[in-house]
Amino acid sequence: MKLKIWFGRIIPLVIIALGEIVLYCNLFKWLTTSFVFIEIVLHILSILIVLNIVRTSRHLSSDLMWIILIMLFPVFGTFVYVLMLLSLLFGKTFRNIIK
Repeated sequence: MKLKIWFGRIIPLVIIALGEIVLYCNLFKWLTTSFVFIEIVLHILSILIVLNIVRTSRHLSSDLMWIILIMLFPVFGTFVYVLMLLSLLFGKTFRNIIK
C-alpha cells in the first residue's frame, strides 16, 4: 500500500519539482547574461534622450524633472518619458493643435 502511494503520488511530484528547479536555474542563468546587454542599451538610450531634451528645450527648468527622473531611474524614467511622449503625439490634443 505504501509503495503505491510513493510511486503514485510522491515520486512524480518530486520529479516535477526537480524539473522546475532545473528550469528556473537555467532561465535565471540565461536572463542574467542577457540582462546586462539589455541594461547597457537602455542606459545608452536614456543618455541620448536626456541629450535630446537638453538640445530641444526652450526652458530647461521645466524639463529638469524629466532629466532627473531619467538619470535616477534610467529604465523606468525612459519608459515613462517615451510613453508620455507617444500619448502626447498621438492624442487628440496634439491633433487639435495641428489643425
